[in-house]
Amino acid sequence: MLCYTVAGTGPPMVLVHGWNSERSYLAPQFEHFAAHRTVLALDWRGHGASAPASDGRYAVPDLAADVAAVVAAERLDRPVVVGHSLGALIALQTAAQGLARAAVLLDPAPLVDSRGKAYFAQVAARSATDTTGEYRRRFVDRLFLPTDLVRRAEIVERAGRTPVEVVAPAAQAIADYDGAAALAATTVPVLMLLAAFRPQLEAITGLCPQLVVGQTVGAGHFHQLEVPEQVNPMIERFLALAGV
Repeated sequence: MLCYTVAGTGPPMVLVHGWNSERSYLAPQFEHFAAHRTVLALDWRGHGASAPASDGRYAVPDLAADVAAVVAAERLDRPVVVGHSLGALIALQTAAQGLARAAVLLDPAPLVDSRGKAYFAQVAARSATDTTGEYRRRFVDRLFLPTDLVRRAEIVERAGRTPVEVVAPAAQAIADYDGAAALAATTVPVLMLLAAFRPQLEAITGLCPQLVVGQTVGAGHFHQLEVPEQVNPMIERFLALAGV
């Protein structure tokens, strides 16, 4: 069972959270865009209130299938899909499959960086034996800047509570995802908002020439929570210019 929340009326938008997260991690975007769009925020399999995958599958195409399922259930017509971290890979996959009108990637997990993907393979291996959650709490805490305050303690504490049989294969999904192929296959508008410089940015934009890149200031990985006053207007402007 997949759990999600829908609010608002107008052009559709779907919000997709990241690894070891849940739908409220995009609450500022949900509240902002529901004023003039139909906005759906979901917990993908094994996260938040959604049930784990019965087959143990957490590859990005499987997670994109969760988005497709709720889009079909709510009869949304090719929504804009906004994803954070691993959720950004899911958003890109929906765009590559022709299911999205546009994609917004909020500080995405590694797309084409081989070193970053190898690192997440190590994260997956460590998470598989992290029965206390301590490794995951330390990992997530390092994603914040020292000045980040919004929901920090809650997010760090929660990182250790997702079952290892969910978080380990989900981290491996980042390592295994063919972001280069997805970027090359995507023809709709794409916005990538970074919290810091991203390795191989030139390679990413070369694979997807229509991709627009922006960067927030003064926030770490969870910038959609820390500085929504930067993130939301940039998404608004991008969608207005793209006509979606």
